[in-house]
Amino acid sequence: MLRIIFIFSLIFSSVAYSQRVQLVDATTNEPVPFSKVIPTPGIPFLADIDGFFTIPNDAVSILFRSQGYFDTTYLVAEMGTSLILRPVSNELDEVQI
Repeated sequence: MLRIIFIFSLIFSSVAYSQRVQLVDATTNEPVPFSKVIPTPGIPFLADIDGFFTIPNDAVSILFRSQGYFDTTYLVAEMGTSLILRPVSNELDEVQI
C-alpha cells in the first residue's frame, strides 16, 4: 500500500511542477514584455508585462517572437530561469547629399 501511495505522489508532484522563466534583452538585460510564446506541441500565448511565462508541461521546445527581436527557439530541457532574446539592429546607413 505504501508503494502505491509513493508512486502516486511522484506522478502528481511531477505533473504539478511548473517552471517560471523570464525573457530578457541580450544587450540591456531588461525584461521583454508580451513576447509571443509558441510551445511545441501546444497553444501559443503571451508572456506577461515583466517577461515571465510558465513552461507548459507537455512542451518539448518553445519558439519566442517579439517585435524588434530575432525569433528564437529553445529546447525545454535546456531552459534555465531566464532566456536571452537578441535585438534586431535597425540602424540606417548614412545618406550623403
